Amino acid sequence: MNKFLTSKKYLTLSAIICSLVLFACVQQNNNIEEVASEIAAMNKANNPTNTWFVGGTLHAQDALAWQKASYQDKRATCSDFITAMHIQKMLTPSLLSYDFTPEEVQPLSEELVALINNEYNSHDNSQQNTTQLKGKKISETTIALASQKGWLSKHY
Repeated sequence: MNKFLTSKKYLTLSAIICSLVLFACVQQNNNIEEVASEIAAMNKANNPTNTWFVGGTLHAQDALAWQKASYQDKRATCSDFITAMHIQKMLTPSLLSYDFTPEEVQPLSEELVALINNEYNSHDNSQQNTTQLKGKKISETTIALASQKGWLSKHY
């Protein structure tokens, strides 16, 4: 009976730890949306509207909005996310060493656009497309893809 209680306590502790980790990830994703949106607002206020990194509006949107968005909006949104990850020190040390000038961020932003486009590839069937992509958060996909590319530090 003691083994049962011990394993039950272990499972409960594991469930609590998993919940905390999941909560931290969700909080980080929500925070990344907020920080990226603030960066977008600053970019809009301080730069000409035709600048490549101005005009990102997809920070809190889902995959269906991404599919309908212009390349400019996607690229600017990715720039905002990458800059937000930089500010939050989420990136690997090699990426954190960048000065994060627009010239350095642009290739990363364009690569991230291509990755997200591939992830959100349109399905032939409109119903299937909507079912599979509705509610899929761009911010969560961005974090997952940045992690897969090895851009995020081990803490994220």
